[in-house]
Amino acid sequence: MKSFFSAILLLFSVNLFYAQDLTEGAINELMKQGGYAPKTMQYGKLKEAEAMFRDFMFEKGKSYFVVAYGEEGVLDVDVEMLNNLNQVLAKDKDSEPLALIKYEPAENQYLKIIVKNFNSQSRNHPYVIKYLIYHKSLEDTENEKEAVNSNR
Repeated sequence: MKSFFSAILLLFSVNLFYAQDLTEGAINELMKQGGYAPKTMQYGKLKEAEAMFRDFMFEKGKSYFVVAYGEEGVLDVDVEMLNNLNQVLAKDKDSEPLALIKYEPAENQYLKIIVKNFNSQSRNHPYVIKYLIYHKSLEDTENEKEAVNSNR
């Protein structure tokens, strides 16, 4: 799992920081290789310290990744996942232009995704921030583990 996060971060930092469309394609490819399918893609224009949010249905028995990033000039994007009591269930803790969180819900529930332009080169310029949600069945993950273990 850590190598999967590292691969996305490396890909982003090496050559895709300034090319949002290329970044999205590369992230989609990495997630596909990890067995994840896209659930949704959202975007907005945010000045520094502004945030956007939306509720999504998350299903028990699935693993989710939320990936958020901004265009050139965005230095730190943050993403959080909150339940209906506004308790933080998952949060990006890095000060990077790419934010990643993973979550596996224990029950079907609507959760709030909050994406924030935490730091950017210009405080008053609205930057395009995108976030993508990917999912895969935990059953598929268990089948992959069993296949790996049977090949040892």
